[in-house]
Amino acid sequence: MGVKYLIISFILIILFILVKYMEGHVEDLVAPDDPVRPLLMRHVASLKEQFENTQLLPSNPIIVNISLPGKDNINKDLLEKGGVYMLEVLAGNHRREALQQLLSAAETPLWLKEKLKRWPMQVYLNLTKYQKIKVAYRDNMTEEYREGMTYQHIAVLFRKELLYAFGLGPDDPTPEVTNRKDEFNSAAKWRQGIADLLSCHVSTT
Repeated sequence: MGVKYLIISFILIILFILVKYMEGHVEDLVAPDDPVRPLLMRHVASLKEQFENTQLLPSNPIIVNISLPGKDNINKDLLEKGGVYMLEVLAGNHRREALQQLLSAAETPLWLKEKLKRWPMQVYLNLTKYQKIKVAYRDNMTEEYREGMTYQHIAVLFRKELLYAFGLGPDDPTPEVTNRKDEFNSAAKWRQGIADLLSCHVSTT
């Protein structure tokens, strides 16, 4: 595990240098409006332990979205200054929770807080609800060294997409449709949405 992590960290550091991710303040991170899965607190606890033992360094970027209606760019200096933008976490929510718990804990050493208070960010601007879910889903399904999504998480996510296709929220009951045309259109919308998440082609026939 140690050798694998060192290799991954080295690759991520090289990518950080080449891609030039922005740096943001961990205190500016907020939980996603519509998470693709709930937080797994055992994973949060494991991350906290690794941070405390400095086994995880600020190399792997947290993916965030900033909502600024009418704006087409952000000020990098203000992002790095902190306290200006609200950074909605799309991928890296377990790290957000672990980092923020450590930063708010009185027993965390000051030197460790200083090390962890800033983190590289991959920043999106003004994504739609569906675009945010798509980014989060793809990241969770492709990052094998993170805590992956279970089949139950995927099933819940797909059901939420079904409800959205019918114009309902995630806590609403499964709809009873009486209009066949509306049912067909909503089902087609849901099928296309799931296909986009999975990067599949859907036949229109």
